[in-house]
Amino acid sequence: MRLLEEDFESLYAENPEALLADGLEEAFIGYASRINMPPLAVYDIKKCREIYKSQGMTEDEADEWLSF
Repeated sequence: MRLLEEDFESLYAENPEALLADGLEEAFIGYASRINMPPLAVYDIKKCREIYKSQGMTEDEADEWLSF
């Protein structure tokens, strides 16, 4: 879990305006650097889907929610 906290801290150090998805901490992989743009959070889409399905969404509902 310590690595996750370090990744969050590193992301915010490089991009204090970075957005994180509430409730998807378990799906957080790290962050990606982009040319001439600030880094952003990266999530495992399969884990995101699993989290939403465990909250009662169907797979289609989870996919639709994630598309936003």
